[in-house]
Amino acid sequence: MSEDLIGRLLQGDEISVEVPEGDMEAYIYIPAGRLKNLTEKRIRDILEKEKITFGIDEEAIKRIISEKLCDEKVLVAQGKPAVPGENGHFEFLFNSEIKKNPKMLPDGSVDYRNTKYFQMVKAGDKIVEYIPATKGEAGCTVKGKPLNAKPGKEIPPLKGQGFYMTEDKREYFAKVDGKIEVKNRLLMIDKVLIIRGDVDLISGNVDFVGDVHVKGDVASGMVIKAKGQVVVSGHVGAATIEAGEDIILKSGLSGNDKAVLIAGGDIHGKFFESGTIRTLGNLYANSILNSDIEVAGMIQTNGKYGTIIGGRVHATGGITASTVGSVAEIQTQLECGINESWIQNEHKLQEVRKKTKFELGMVLRALEAFKNLDKSGQGAVKEDPRRKKLERAKSMKEIEIETLNAKIEELQNKIKNAAHAKITVTNKVFRGTKVVLHDHTMYVTKEYINVSFIIKDGQVDTIVN
Repeated sequence: MSEDLIGRLLQGDEISVEVPEGDMEAYIYIPAGRLKNLTEKRIRDILEKEKITFGIDEEAIKRIISEKLCDEKVLVAQGKPAVPGENGHFEFLFNSEIKKNPKMLPDGSVDYRNTKYFQMVKAGDKIVEYIPATKGEAGCTVKGKPLNAKPGKEIPPLKGQGFYMTEDKREYFAKVDGKIEVKNRLLMIDKVLIIRGDVDLISGNVDFVGDVHVKGDVASGMVIKAKGQVVVSGHVGAATIEAGEDIILKSGLSGNDKAVLIAGGDIHGKFFESGTIRTLGNLYANSILNSDIEVAGMIQTNGKYGTIIGGRVHATGGITASTVGSVAEIQTQLECGINESWIQNEHKLQEVRKKTKFELGMVLRALEAFKNLDKSGQGAVKEDPRRKKLERAKSMKEIEIETLNAKIEELQNKIKNAAHAKITVTNKVFRGTKVVLHDHTMYVTKEYINVSFIIKDGQVDTIVN
């Protein structure tokens, strides 16, 4: 309240108007001695004299007269705040956040068979709608001063492959049948090879540029290679599966010491027995038996039967299991810590990104030359096929750089997190287990229950969870 108003109130005989800083509200104070012969018109005249012209509350003025409101501040006008515009955004007409974490069963194990790992679309399906930014709504103070609204920001169109846009870039449609996903502002529709039966000597080996989904089993001796992910609904024998992305075995693997799994992403499976497994991502299973495993991320076995028995498992990001080893003291080796291949891979990606940025710079300079020709009027260059080829190259190089940025950031985060990796066992660790943490080794000579293995004072130690 202003000093001027306080003075008036102390005098007790003046009608006064208060407008707080910002001019968004106006209050009137009427002493009891001024109610007599006071009219609505008189109140309006007072407000006008004080330059209160917007947002006047006519009902409040009427109440002052009808209810004889006095000796109190009454709100008689309110400004209208400016409402900022909303930024443009995309509405995805498919499930853009499918979680690859399978459903947990009552016993704590995982239901890999009934988990949905990706979403399919058909050519012509409407998949995305862009909602443009809004201008916002202007406001006004009680003294009639306009308040400009801050407009929302537009965002650039999505990049990727397998789709097309309407001319106004507001609607996106699938160009092909395939698996759809959006990541790091890249919208990708990849072709999926669906094999409705088994992969065996009759069907032959599989080598595909997209994703592969096998509805049946994969027989021993067979080979599946895919640039994308591989999903097998049935059982996998002593086969070889290589995937640029995830490998998902809904039933499991019985490898007979001859199976090989290599993945650029995560590996999921009900169980893995007697196989050699390598992945740049994480590994999730209900049980692991007598396998040789190297994981750039983390290993997690689920449920009260989430066991690791026999073999060697290495996970850069850490290991979580329910039970490790067995009463028969089967030799089981657990290792975790930084994976040198991550560091090498990050350096390679940095070099590829540097080269791609250089190539993009060359494309941009060539396009700038065409723009200068446009300005100078030297011939019709808009339809020049070389210019169109450059524009396509620009788009592809930008996509490549965005993809490389995401991969580099992911690797850097994994390397950072690996420094704090540990091995956690929620039930039992049996004798016969060898634990290796960051080049420090511990041989388990007694049974442990619900512990984590960590580095303490330069050696492997245990703490109770």
